[in-house]
Amino acid sequence: MKNLDKYLTLLDGDVDGLLLTSRYSRHYGAEFDIAEGVAIVTKKGCRYFTDSRYIESAEKNLKGFEVLDVNREIGYIQRLNAAIADFGVTALGYEEHYLTAEEYFHYAEKLNAKLVPFHKPIYAFRATKEDWELELMRKAQAITDRAFAEVITRIKPGMTELELQAELVDGTILTGECNIGETEVQIAHLMVDPPYAEVLPGVLEAIDAADAVILGPGSLYTSVIPNLCVHQIVDAIKDSSCKTFYICNVTDQPGETTDYTASDHLQAIYDHSCPEMIDYMLVDDGKTEPQVELADILLQASMRVKVDYERLDKMNTKIIETSLVSEKNPYHHDSRKLAEAILRTLFSDKEFKLRKGLVPTHKMEKHFHEIEEGRH
Repeated sequence: MKNLDKYLTLLDGDVDGLLLTSRYSRHYGAEFDIAEGVAIVTKKGCRYFTDSRYIESAEKNLKGFEVLDVNREIGYIQRLNAAIADFGVTALGYEEHYLTAEEYFHYAEKLNAKLVPFHKPIYAFRATKEDWELELMRKAQAITDRAFAEVITRIKPGMTELELQAELVDGTILTGECNIGETEVQIAHLMVDPPYAEVLPGVLEAIDAADAVILGPGSLYTSVIPNLCVHQIVDAIKDSSCKTFYICNVTDQPGETTDYTASDHLQAIYDHSCPEMIDYMLVDDGKTEPQVELADILLQASMRVKVDYERLDKMNTKIIETSLVSEKNPYHHDSRKLAEAILRTLFSDKEFKLRKGLVPTHKMEKHFHEIEEGRH
């Protein structure tokens, strides 16, 4: 019996619908984890509501649910009341252990159905496992075992964990990704401790053999730049024949990069490597209009990164401006657009094409000419 079917067995008594607000129960019922959302379960239909950050993943992976988005114009209450009306729900079992008093009174006032405390029956299913669930756990354990077997071959006596550190403009030193990500003081420089940590086997060889190295998108100071702080990485990229791309973020990140422009992002990369290392910087052209304006709370007060062309034109990197964001959420990159832009740029690069034999050299052209003359 699937998890959603288990929930449906609860609807023969005091309630004719379930309101799933906790991430745990939503994950259990849908058998896939979506970070934010609300679900309603009834015998006449099941709906899952989430915002544009997760809508594509929800539509692709949630089975048994009709997936609908929420936004400033149509919020959770409107979506829930529409489902209540469509499915004829009169009493909703809710998870009282996971709702704050404020949330409860909000739902009780706004929803067109009676709320019935129902945490215990909803939770009870999560305490037991079906055979198919145990099989999935075994498969997950097997993956973990294989990963550990691989990692253990790379661990040597005397090795220590690498810690990320940031020096702020006021001289404060922060240690750890979480602490750095939460700072409200501008970051001056990143480093790692120990400073001359050994690169994992195969990394330098992979860089040397690569056609392209892609930096980003992602948190500038806690995801992208830390890779450049590891000893030998920057030199390996500089010395290789690969083309290096930096993918500029679409929005700034409160704390880490508040009010950063595109050139500020690129300068931070320069400061932790060197200008000649970055061949191309990809920025979104800003032409994809949002279908609705996302609430600031969903963006966590993020602002769209300004592409300041005047300063960028003076920097030692070629700027590629094209459409890179999702049609459904123009605050996130579209992976397909991004991949196409990288490949299009790479295969338009003369040095790359020459190295790959995609552009005839003078010697090759002369040889072809001689062949043609011989035919005549």
